[in-house]
Amino acid sequence: MKRVFLSLLVFVFAFSVKAQNYIWQLDEIEMQGTWEVVSVSGQFKGFDYEYRDKIPVSFTFADGNYTSINYSDNTWFFSGYMITTASTGKYFLHMTARANGSSANFWIYEFDNGNMTLKSYDNMGEIKLVKQNSTNINSVQTEQNSNSKIYSVNGMELSEPVKGINIQNGKKFIKK
Repeated sequence: MKRVFLSLLVFVFAFSVKAQNYIWQLDEIEMQGTWEVVSVSGQFKGFDYEYRDKIPVSFTFADGNYTSINYSDNTWFFSGYMITTASTGKYFLHMTARANGSSANFWIYEFDNGNMTLKSYDNMGEIKLVKQNSTNINSVQTEQNSNSKIYSVNGMELSEPVKGINIQNGKKFIKK
């Protein structure tokens, strides 16, 4: 009986730990950038009246006066943002509006691999976001000009390759 009880206790503890969503070592730098809103559900009672019923399109986190919640027809600007951690291990996002000092506060429920889920304090609203990646440049192609100029290692333009090291199209070659 003792083993069954102990096994049941370990199972319940393991299940409860797995059900919780812990985030480790999140800071403001990891938040920086633009996050596209994937879905919004529920309600956010703490929002200013003019933004309460609108669906955000994206969030932009930056130092200084450029932090914002972006809507299709308007932008709610904030003087900045701050992340705090509770003793329970939960992370919270605090944003203070520039115009009237009001704030938007969220529980950061998930933060992993460019995905973030924000929840209202009362757990009645949820916003899922995906970080926009600005490094979508796959390759840069340039046209090679067969008549491109030739240079010496001293940077002097040459009419034709000379014996030794020459540079053409940004590449070094040796003429013997």
